Amino acid sequence: METNRLIHQLRAWEEDIFKEWLRRMRASGCLNSRITNREDFSRRFAGVIAALDACAREPQSSRSARSAQDCLCLAQPLIEEARFGQERGMDLAFFLGYFKTLISCIEKRMPGAVPDLPRLAEVMAKLRQVADSMELTVVAGWQADRPDRTAKRALHSGTSDKLLGAIFMSVGEGILLVDEDFEIVRANQHACEIYGLQHENIVGADIRSLLEETGASLLVRYFSEIAEGQRRHAEVTCLYVDGKTFPATVTVTRSDLDGRMYWSLIVRDDTNQKAMEKQLRDEKQQIEEMNLTLKTVMKSIEQDRRDFENRVAAKIKTSLLPGLKKIDAASEASVRRSYLAILEEQLVSLTAGFEKELDPNLLKLSRTEIEVCRLIQAGCSGKDVCNAMKLSFDTVQTHRRNIRRKLGLSGEKLNLRVFLMNRIL
Repeated sequence: METNRLIHQLRAWEEDIFKEWLRRMRASGCLNSRITNREDFSRRFAGVIAALDACAREPQSSRSARSAQDCLCLAQPLIEEARFGQERGMDLAFFLGYFKTLISCIEKRMPGAVPDLPRLAEVMAKLRQVADSMELTVVAGWQADRPDRTAKRALHSGTSDKLLGAIFMSVGEGILLVDEDFEIVRANQHACEIYGLQHENIVGADIRSLLEETGASLLVRYFSEIAEGQRRHAEVTCLYVDGKTFPATVTVTRSDLDGRMYWSLIVRDDTNQKAMEKQLRDEKQQIEEMNLTLKTVMKSIEQDRRDFENRVAAKIKTSLLPGLKKIDAASEASVRRSYLAILEEQLVSLTAGFEKELDPNLLKLSRTEIEVCRLIQAGCSGKDVCNAMKLSFDTVQTHRRNIRRKLGLSGEKLNLRVFLMNRIL
């Protein structure tokens, strides 16, 4: 139960342990944002805690019978992690420093996790035993792999200047030379920078370990298909030293020399290009949306223009032309002047944007009826109209009835003055 508390507390302190580990890595000059990142630390920290949990749960009676091989099994996930780093070209000294610093940070925290844990010393000793077993195994595996690589490098070191010149002729791109075993035998500096590897680590690495599975399969197929001097292009996803991916374009060319086949790979990191392409696509989409909005606005403006023209044409047809006919038919000068005044106001209203409604029925009124309408529109009472026009009350009422009939207001409850307020007289 106490051991469970210890494991639980260490997991809760993972962020603090990471900060301490990062501080030590920075102080030792080993800090690399692409390698010493939170994701990789969490994966390796989880492996250590899992091994610690497993060994701490062993029954007391069986611990004495456990061998070094048992410790190796507990450390197996961490050893696999080391193999992955080796395949990716990680330096042995860096990996061991990485791992030892992690163990040291955990050990420093353990006494404070559960101070009264009786078996704390045993658990710490077990953790150290697992760490030592892992370290020995990793070093042995690293060392055993070196002679074969060294021999291959010596074998290929005599590659002719002609072939090297063909490989490295493209300056500014990553260039790799791969042999029939898919092993990289030459690499320029730009290729090292693209993958985040030192030259001594990228040379001897399997080219397939630098690509995701789909890209590696495609590259193997190209190697088997293309003849000498042929060239193939492919867009693939490559792997950085820390396992992160980036898009790239690879150009593969085959060259034969001394009975052996070699493939030169020109690798171009497309990260920036893909980002720019995405930005261009987004901007294009925005422009298309703006064009669509503009087309909609222009269509609305065009429709408003046509509606305006139609309204003007209708007003001319229903109001102005009948007025002209009235003027032509009128015999008295005073009547013509009244109709001319109405037409003048209606023409002005056309240029003012129809601020008042044009009513063609007004042209049906006689001169006297128009004068009555103007007085009513001005707010005059029936008595005021009688006095102003020197007419009897009954005559004015007759004019009002005729006006309402001609304006289509007969039987309506609408007040005549209210109706005339928005009309031009």
